[in-house]
Amino acid sequence: MSALLNTIEAFPNGRTTSELCALLDVDFDATKRAAIRAELDILGQQGVIRLGRDGKWRLSSRFPKAALEPRNGRTPDGPTSLDQEGLSAVPAKFGVVKTLAEESSYDEEVAETPNPQALLRYYRAAVRSDPRGALTQTIDTYGTAHVLLSGPGTPWPIEVIDQGEIRISLDALPNQFREALKRREANENALAVGWPIAVGVERSVPIIRPVGLMAGEWEHQNEELVIHIPHSDILVNPDWIKASARGTAWRASDLAAVFRATEGVGLSKEDFTERLKEAQASAIRGQLTGTQFASRIDPAQSGIHDALGLFLPTDSPFTSGAVRDLDQIASWPPEQLCETALAPLLGLESQRAAANLAPINLGPINAEQYEAVKSSMDHPLTVVTGPPGTGKSQAIVAMAASALQAGQTVLVASKNHQALDAVEERLTAIATDVKFLVRTLDPAKEVDASMKDVLSEIVNDVSVASGVGLVKTAPCIELPGAPAPKERYLTRQEVGKLLDADAEPHIRLAILLMLTTAARVTAVLERTWDRVDFVRRQINLRTGQGSRKGRAIVPMNNTIHDALQQARQAALSDHVTEWAAKPVKSIKRGFARAVRDAGLNDVSPHVLRHTAAVHMAEAGISMDEISQYLGHSETRITAAVYARYSPSHLMRAARALEFGKQ
Repeated sequence: MSALLNTIEAFPNGRTTSELCALLDVDFDATKRAAIRAELDILGQQGVIRLGRDGKWRLSSRFPKAALEPRNGRTPDGPTSLDQEGLSAVPAKFGVVKTLAEESSYDEEVAETPNPQALLRYYRAAVRSDPRGALTQTIDTYGTAHVLLSGPGTPWPIEVIDQGEIRISLDALPNQFREALKRREANENALAVGWPIAVGVERSVPIIRPVGLMAGEWEHQNEELVIHIPHSDILVNPDWIKASARGTAWRASDLAAVFRATEGVGLSKEDFTERLKEAQASAIRGQLTGTQFASRIDPAQSGIHDALGLFLPTDSPFTSGAVRDLDQIASWPPEQLCETALAPLLGLESQRAAANLAPINLGPINAEQYEAVKSSMDHPLTVVTGPPGTGKSQAIVAMAASALQAGQTVLVASKNHQALDAVEERLTAIATDVKFLVRTLDPAKEVDASMKDVLSEIVNDVSVASGVGLVKTAPCIELPGAPAPKERYLTRQEVGKLLDADAEPHIRLAILLMLTTAARVTAVLERTWDRVDFVRRQINLRTGQGSRKGRAIVPMNNTIHDALQQARQAALSDHVTEWAAKPVKSIKRGFARAVRDAGLNDVSPHVLRHTAAVHMAEAGISMDEISQYLGHSETRITAAVYARYSPSHLMRAARALEFGKQ
């Protein structure tokens, strides 16, 4: 039975094409996705599987299961790696080699100023070379996306000049794994080395997860695949943390804290092993030595095994966000880079004048914190590092207060909201009567505001403060101008193409919701079934009081009513738009694929809201009704953008200019 059929059989309730692609780890490979869809079409035509009204594939009860079984235990594409006894590992040689650093030929007198674009490319390559991420695999992807290695020895570097090394005969590797490596050969030769390996079962499907992850680099040498492990810094797999916490008394955050390193980016092999034994001793099967890796794993035996595997990177490693940021920054010209805090890092002369502000001692702060605050006042770029609990947040508060005292503005940005919460709490405590701080995004309070709205709020609050004597005069703040009028919208023919595009059910449902309710994509993805009233045929797009974006309660037309009823019958969660029984956070990729398949250009999710408003206006709907549908606070806002699309717009004025008639 093929991997696809195995997966479909494992889910009697059915899975959509998108969910099957995710389970088979082909979600980010267009070629493999096309192959999956082609195989689904063939199997459907043969009557092996059927597609339900809910968009999910299931095995056909009319087709004999015996016909699906393979005739022998070997695969047609290489050495057997998955058999009835479990996952069979590939034999390998493990060791540690010494690397001799070459003598530097750097001459300080003739050294040239580094090229900033070259530096950014180097940073990107260095970041992209770490393939570790949140990894979960199924047994059906074994030999394609991951493979186990067995044998004696140790690949763990000990000294600085050590480098772990794994050697594998190419003939011993499954052909599909070799092909996957070949496709990546022209790009970065990076993969993740996982140890130990955790086995579990989720929704009746055996799951394979590495507990610890190391970054490896591979190359071909004669007839061998050679894996180099430059450092033995082991990171814990976030997917394993979440799965392990679900089955134990651990909270995911507490279990993750066990494996948090105090220095560097990861743990040594010894430290990682000791922490794992303390935290999950009952889950470990046998001895956990890391010197004699298992030759076989039984997927039915849940637990942590002393096994080592190679895992090919996906499109979602830890570093994918940083790679995208570096790509964007690398497109900036040098004069733009000189105006940023990155200038000194890239060897450019900063165009920012030194503020030389006097630092304020809040808290109080210690000598190291004071030096960090002083440096931030004197230099365009200051980097402060330290483990949790060393006072970084307090130093940030002192930096912000020092700049504010000098009449400057401060932007505090963070990848997580906990850090912003800490800074916000301490800053607001300085002057509780004056609102000098705002946030553009705060999920806890359902705040999602534009920068223009935030600046307007600051102007209004400071003006009030000046009226009651809290400040002497209200400052003059220039707000950004209004954006250019939205021109792009879809014709009815283009809407038809988009709805006919090859899109997953949850993407098509989201598109229909945006077109028929004129809702923003955020409102659509946040909708839960308790906000859908089939009796009154209404959808409540409103949310908590913290939202700055107007939302309405809109009626359901026949199109969206039928689509929602079908989706409700197949729902696996409380969210209207769901994928794999979980709420969807973003449809950016799926929507972009649908747009490309429809042959359209310059179409974002917000264009669908604009399209809905334009078609209402062209149908002669009053500006007042359209305004209510869009959730606008005032009709004039609607008229300013959409009145020109109304067939009656300016017609009276035009008739007054009928000079040729008598």
